[in-house]
Amino acid sequence: MKVRTITPADIADADVERWRDLAARAASPNPMSEPECVLPAAFHLQNGPRISLLVAEDDTGQFSACFPLQPVRRWRSIPRAAWSTRIRRMTWDATPLIDKDRGTEAMLAILTDLQARAAGGDPKLLVLEWLNESGPVGDLVREAAGELDLPWVTHSSWEQPFLSREVLTESEPMHSKKTLANRARKLRGLSREMGGGETRVVDRGSDPAGAADYIAVEASGYKVAGGVAMTTRPGESEWFLDMAGRFAAEGRFHVLALEVGDSTVAMECLIRSGSSISMVKWSYDERYTKYSPGAALHYATHTWFQDETDAATLDVCTFENNQFALGEYPERRRVATMVLGLRGPRDKRWLEFLKADRYVRGGIFKVGERIGLNNATLLELSEGGGYGPLDWHRSK
Repeated sequence: MKVRTITPADIADADVERWRDLAARAASPNPMSEPECVLPAAFHLQNGPRISLLVAEDDTGQFSACFPLQPVRRWRSIPRAAWSTRIRRMTWDATPLIDKDRGTEAMLAILTDLQARAAGGDPKLLVLEWLNESGPVGDLVREAAGELDLPWVTHSSWEQPFLSREVLTESEPMHSKKTLANRARKLRGLSREMGGGETRVVDRGSDPAGAADYIAVEASGYKVAGGVAMTTRPGESEWFLDMAGRFAAEGRFHVLALEVGDSTVAMECLIRSGSSISMVKWSYDERYTKYSPGAALHYATHTWFQDETDAATLDVCTFENNQFALGEYPERRRVATMVLGLRGPRDKRWLEFLKADRYVRGGIFKVGERIGLNNATLLELSEGGGYGPLDWHRSK
């Protein structure tokens, strides 16, 4: 199996089609690693020129693995350059695409290539961030690392919520009758405050203005103050609009909007990939916080997922310890960040730095929670230090 590097700016149309074909065969579907997401990131984000693709292909040219990568000057407490599979902030799923039938061979080829490049002066570490451990990719990494005698550590591991069709169909309602009655009462109050308009949920995924309207809702509230809103980072709004347009052209982009009359009070953005739907963004109009429009839309999403789609799972791409999301979606999948030393046993000493880093990260959360910072802001603080303060804003 051959391995080669592709620069997004120079990618051939045939390679884009091979990439899409791999996404349809992936062991762990992930729209955030598909061309519709990665190419706009490379074209619009300030770190875009650093993004490349490492692909493993057979003699016919068929892709068996595709790793979006970017080099970073250091990773957290390790003062050494690294490759990272995380190409933009706050995606919460950076699982690379691996052929479900040829994953072992493909992963071995990818790591062998990176090992050879490390010997030639390229980064000596590979960081697989936000890896979906519910699929086989993590095991494939560990098996290949063992065969090549590459040391690895799991830096962090936590749970993300999701919802499966099976559980939604067979289980009791997540919330008590009292909670549901309270939410219904709040929606009636919201309708009265807004002039008595009808309350409804619509899918605006095919509406060219849907993604732009989401950006505007997100930019109207707390996500700006926390540096989370896309409008707070150069190029992110452009990335999102480009990505949304590409997925929408394939009928895979959904924008669920909770509307009261002619006004929108909450929105979610979701992307279909294989048998899964990934919820990648959500926000609400904070003027109506007391009516909990965001919670109302999340609960309505359960019904939309069951009645309007044939997807098997609804994955909620969110940050660690998001108590609201954990309370709205009953099932759990494990997400992990793994770090591999590409020079073999000699890199073990560098991985030792991460032990202290885990304690520092935990301390940031504890202090931040005491002073009232939200989790998204805490994650920005703790993860920003891992890349150096300028890495997400420099093009070179």
